[in-house]
Amino acid sequence: GVCVTTSEEKWNKLKGILTKWMTRLQADETRLSHKELMSDRGFLVYVTQAFPAMVPYLKGFHLTIEMWRGGRDAEGWKVDDDASSIASDQSLGSLDDTRAGSHGLNLDREATCLIGQADEGPEDARYGHAMSVERAPRDGFTMAVPRLKTDLQALIKLSAAELPALRVVRPSKIFLVYYGFGDAAGKGFGSTVTSYDGKKCFRDAHADSNVVRYRVGVWTAEEEKESSNFKEFTNLVETAEEEAEQGRLRDCEFFLCTDNSTAESCFYRGSSKSRKLHELVVRLRVLEMRYGVTIHLVHVAGTRMIAQGTDGCSRGFLMEGVLRGENMLTFVDLGKSAMERHPPLLNWIRGWTQQQNLNPLTPEEWYREAHGITGGKEDRHGVWIPTHGPGGKLFLWAPPAAAADAALEELLKARHKRTDTYHVITIPRLMAPRWRKLFNKHVRTSVGWCRPPVHPLLALATQASPEIGWNGPDVAPCARNGWR
Repeated sequence: GVCVTTSEEKWNKLKGILTKWMTRLQADETRLSHKELMSDRGFLVYVTQAFPAMVPYLKGFHLTIEMWRGGRDAEGWKVDDDASSIASDQSLGSLDDTRAGSHGLNLDREATCLIGQADEGPEDARYGHAMSVERAPRDGFTMAVPRLKTDLQALIKLSAAELPALRVVRPSKIFLVYYGFGDAAGKGFGSTVTSYDGKKCFRDAHADSNVVRYRVGVWTAEEEKESSNFKEFTNLVETAEEEAEQGRLRDCEFFLCTDNSTAESCFYRGSSKSRKLHELVVRLRVLEMRYGVTIHLVHVAGTRMIAQGTDGCSRGFLMEGVLRGENMLTFVDLGKSAMERHPPLLNWIRGWTQQQNLNPLTPEEWYREAHGITGGKEDRHGVWIPTHGPGGKLFLWAPPAAAADAALEELLKARHKRTDTYHVITIPRLMAPRWRKLFNKHVRTSVGWCRPPVHPLLALATQASPEIGWNGPDVAPCARNGWR
């Protein structure tokens, strides 16, 4: 399979940085060098790109580095505008400077003049550009937040191996895949989980009979007062932890579905501004690192959650969806394209493109025909030379959500190679955090809507030709109104 790691030299440097800061904190040092922290954080961010499970534990560094700005509570988290920070050295004065800095101003007149005298050039002097943005504390120190020590302990534990860990990105074989749904109501919670092996039958990895496991319960009086985001995410994390503790998530992939988009976005972002949600993200990342499991948190429509049966499970109804014998795969259609989910969509696209013979590209055609290649032959040196077709051709991409990132990567290459071609893309809005970034690089206009397939669909028309003005800010609203 495909694996990622880092060099032994970088791994040892990572461990040295962590040990250095832990030693200082154990010596009760609370005022830390801002410049040194910035330098070490940059290296940590670089190394942890290979180990996503470590990323949430960098939050202590982020909070400590920004603590000098003010407007934060004793633990480094931002406070509301009408509240004051009692823990920061410069408190409200620094907070005002920071807000002014976002507009290119510095409220400290004396410091502003000094900065202006040092950095001001002929052009700046002529236009009166003496204002500057404050980017570091004046004394060079910042206060350590309480969680920095616990984050360092976690990072030291995750990097305890003598050699850098080897993380599997894309295994050559998947022997066992787990699917689960989790939902939380105002007073209760529920989840359903089952497994799928290479023989295409659902089974429990530690039992002979086919089974759908479920967990159901009610919140305590204190938990019931928490936000819906917290309860939804907590249910998902506890479901995954319970499966892992039973030994069912070792070296496998776990697709965990939820109708809470906040949980999905926090998980893929790696952190959250909410302290409680951030801790839940950390717990999931620990599972990935400890058990070698690849977790996919997937946002699905609430109507799908109801049909699947987990919504009823959270309310104590155990005779709906998969709990009464329906196949789990019918509710986890990550491998279906938009056309397969809603066949009338193809004729609709053919109608407004006025191309009745237009068909979606197959996965094989993503790598050849979509690049404008119609054939080819070997030259006298034995090198295969492609033959390119005429320009102005329209291609229809309809990848399933699980493969949308791979399709969009090829689309990006195709548009660079052939700027005279046009592309229309339709993708079910599932697993969007995996492909949204590439998606936004390609699109000129997009529309989304809900149809019988339950999930919204995204349809895009993209082209790289600068002559056609599809880049204006008014294009998307007009397209939505016209295509609605």
